[in-house]
Amino acid sequence: LSLFRDINKKITFTGDEKKNIEERIRRGDKFTWIKRKLSPEEYEFLKNIKESDRNNPILDFVEEYKRVYPQNTTACHILGGVGLDEQGLYGLEYELDPILRGTTGKARVKCDARRRAFKLSYLDEPQPGRDVYLTIDSSIQFFVERELQNTVEQNGAKGGTVIVMDARDGAIMAMAGYPAFSPEQVKNTPSLMVKNSAVSFLYHPGSTFKVVLASI
Repeated sequence: LSLFRDINKKITFTGDEKKNIEERIRRGDKFTWIKRKLSPEEYEFLKNIKESDRNNPILDFVEEYKRVYPQNTTACHILGGVGLDEQGLYGLEYELDPILRGTTGKARVKCDARRRAFKLSYLDEPQPGRDVYLTIDSSIQFFVERELQNTVEQNGAKGGTVIVMDARDGAIMAMAGYPAFSPEQVKNTPSLMVKNSAVSFLYHPGSTFKVVLASI
């Protein structure tokens, strides 16, 4: 418990997280998550603690995958985001989750008397997820998002949305909404901010649609 309190001086936990961890430590649970999806700085801090206490190895690491969004908030309303276990929560991450995730497999494992595996044979091979390619043009998306943000802020609006379509084939070149959010923080983002108004907000054009009919 004292080790966790030392960790808490450098790594921030919510009140519920801290309470849950302390309860599990007091109960004497053999395994307790301290924190998942560590930042590089958090990992280095905990790694130094582990290496300085080799004679009493009570701290260790488990490797996990973590979804990374190099473009930060770009196309955030299209992409959505994933949860702690990489499950799709919003946007394309949710809609295409079965395609992106792939399927798990089954294997038969033979162990010796000390329960050490010495032979593994697959009953069902695991299948990797498939790649998905969008018609979004990253350059157009960037400039559309920048201009949308400037326009919303200059006019004191609550938000805005823009869709850019290729008139030749209907391909979506950009789809932007503002305010934006970071997909990496989607778990902590209000659902109304994550909502993609470009496709989930009903708008009745009325007479403004006459220009489309006239053009045709």
